[in-house]
Amino acid sequence: MFTKFGPNCMRVVVDTNHLLRMAVGGEQSPLLWHWRRQTFDLLISLSTLTELGVVLTRPGIQKYVRPSVAAAFLKLVEREAIHVQPDLAAPTCRDPKDKALIAAAVGGQADFLVTSDPDLLEQIPV
Repeated sequence: MFTKFGPNCMRVVVDTNHLLRMAVGGEQSPLLWHWRRQTFDLLISLSTLTELGVVLTRPGIQKYVRPSVAAAFLKLVEREAIHVQPDLAAPTCRDPKDKALIAAAVGGQADFLVTSDPDLLEQIPV
C-alpha cells in the first residue's frame, strides 16, 4: 500500500467540514498541524476536492478565510494529499451525499474517517 510519509503512517479521509476548519484555522488547526508534520497521510477523492473548492468560494465562508488563503489551501491539498479512487461498491448511509466520502475511505483503504456528521457517526460501524 502506497503512503507518502512511510509504511507506518495512518491513512485518513477528512470530511469537507473538517477540511474547512483546517483552512480557517491554519497552523492553529490540530488536523493541519499534524498533517503538515507527517503524522498521517491525507486521502482525497476528486469529488471531495471539488466540493472543497466550491465551498471555499462561498461568501459565508470567505468571512472566515480570505480567498487567497483558501486558494493556497486548496492547492496544498491538491498537491500534497494522496488522490484515491472511490470504491463505488462501498456501503451507503442515510444521507446519499455522504456516499462519496465513504467510497473514498473504502477505496483509499483509510485507517480513519474524520467527521462530525451524525449520519456517518450513527450508521457506520466503528
